[in-house]
Amino acid sequence: MADTGVEEKQATAAGGRDPYTIAILADVKTGDFENRVMPLMREVLSRQLRPVLVPATDTSLADIAALVPELAGAIVLSDGPALDVLSSTLAVVSVRERLVPDAAFDQLILDTEAVGFRVAEYIASAGRTSVALVGPQGPETPLAQGFAKGVDTYDLMLPRDFVISCPPVSEAAVATFRAFLRAASAFPQVIYCTDPAVACGVYEALSTEGFEIPNDLWVLSHGETVMTLSPFYDVTSVAAAPGAICTAALDLLCLRLKDMDGERIIRHIGLNIVARSTTEHFYMTKAVP
Repeated sequence: MADTGVEEKQATAAGGRDPYTIAILADVKTGDFENRVMPLMREVLSRQLRPVLVPATDTSLADIAALVPELAGAIVLSDGPALDVLSSTLAVVSVRERLVPDAAFDQLILDTEAVGFRVAEYIASAGRTSVALVGPQGPETPLAQGFAKGVDTYDLMLPRDFVISCPPVSEAAVATFRAFLRAASAFPQVIYCTDPAVACGVYEALSTEGFEIPNDLWVLSHGETVMTLSPFYDVTSVAAAPGAICTAALDLLCLRLKDMDGERIIRHIGLNIVARSTTEHFYMTKAVP
């Protein structure tokens, strides 16, 4: 049975006197704020909901509910918070890369493992064989695991020194990748950046060191921002449209607000490769045999 407090909040909102208060939990240090959090904030407001942005790192949903007593639900863009604590009394939607089995909350799954594999297929289908992986993600992430499977499947070359760890900050990426370029005895044909800020930094490092994009090297970005989409960078991206993620997450949340006792919902959303100038607008029309 739904919590009495939630029923009162729903009745108030339904009467048009007061909108739902929705927490958006996000790790603001990941570099995804502009790409995912801000579009979500805008859509929450457009649906006449009241958003409260909360840094998700090391924060439980119980702590947030204690601070915001009128809270009706939450969209969680981080794996950190303990979501099961209040999911029976709050409408909770988790947006993440991996399914949580038997979870007591609704889930929107971004299929990044499948996309990592697809990126390797894209590179191989263009006849390129050598690739570097640059960004903050470790080897245990779904994205990196899917990419590694694709590298093995399509016999791409990904030497250990071509796997470059870098924080999701463009200035750090410039310095890190310039150091790599100066020390390297061989260069990759494609650079796959696992963060859009890193992609911009890599682009700048290549330009500063005299490389031409895409003539010398291709650059791909996992995710996109206003910067990667700008004419200066125009980076080929691997992303779900931020609007698609926002809409899907809010649709799930609104369904849960209407029916707190219904079955938990799991939805998957795919990511696409959008070809731009950093890969010569190459578009893969079919899978590699």
